[in-house]
Amino acid sequence: MLVRQATLNDVQAITSLYKSHVDTWYDLNQQPVEYETLTLYERWRHGGPWYSLETCAVWLAHLLQENDAIPLVVELDGAVVGQAEVFIGKEPEPYGHHINISTLCVLKDAETEQVGEALVAYVEEMAAVTNCKRVTVANPKPPEFFEKLGYRSYMERYSVLIPAVEGHVFYKARELNDSSAQQIGGWFMPMGRFQNAREEWERMRWFIWNGIPPLVEGDWQGLTVELTGQPGILHLHQHRDNPTRVTVRLWTKNPVSSHMMMAVGDRVARMGYENMVTLVDSSARALLKDAEEISPSRWLYAKP
Repeated sequence: MLVRQATLNDVQAITSLYKSHVDTWYDLNQQPVEYETLTLYERWRHGGPWYSLETCAVWLAHLLQENDAIPLVVELDGAVVGQAEVFIGKEPEPYGHHINISTLCVLKDAETEQVGEALVAYVEEMAAVTNCKRVTVANPKPPEFFEKLGYRSYMERYSVLIPAVEGHVFYKARELNDSSAQQIGGWFMPMGRFQNAREEWERMRWFIWNGIPPLVEGDWQGLTVELTGQPGILHLHQHRDNPTRVTVRLWTKNPVSSHMMMAVGDRVARMGYENMVTLVDSSARALLKDAEEISPSRWLYAKP
């Protein structure tokens, strides 16, 4: 087996990998239909940009322009049988300098474990070459596959609903005009971190999907937020089905404080939202007294 960086010539093969795992295709009304009748948005709803040639090509071209995002494929006898995407992260501990495996897909009916193991081994070699301390994977499915390879649960995150409340805190908030990921190098991500801080930054680049209007419905906001000596970057995305609710992502230069959390809540409330949804770890969870856990915990696995 050969593991290599993906190219745009692999788009059709990558799309076929993901499509091989779908037995029945559904439209927006949850009616079973033929794949060819689906819109690009309906195909996306089955799991992301990899389910149609057009969106897969846009996403892959975007990744290939980034220095810290690497798309990979596995070839067996000249055919692509597996795919993965990894993001290199530079965050304070407990994450540190690491590589996160964000996606891993193997062609249905292929030698799943062998192909998956080849991809993971290649990523671990990348980590060693780039002096990364660890390789991580968020909420792996199935976890047994990664546990067999030496990965262990490393960090628990909580999905929470938080009331948006105006607070008595002084801060400055301005529209973010720079979408460069370099500005968050070495920063914390106390709110909204599912994969790693670097990959979550891709949500700030929703404009690459402007050609598919349903993907960018709702209000999207990127803001710089600054308290005295506490700079942060805030990303807000209005929920499609509940316009009074917003998903929150927050990057901060310093460890998050209760005042920064108050500033986020104040800003969200003043924008007219009633509540916020986000992911937090235990330290950030302790600062959110009124937060309600709304789904099971999610685990980050790591090696070593």
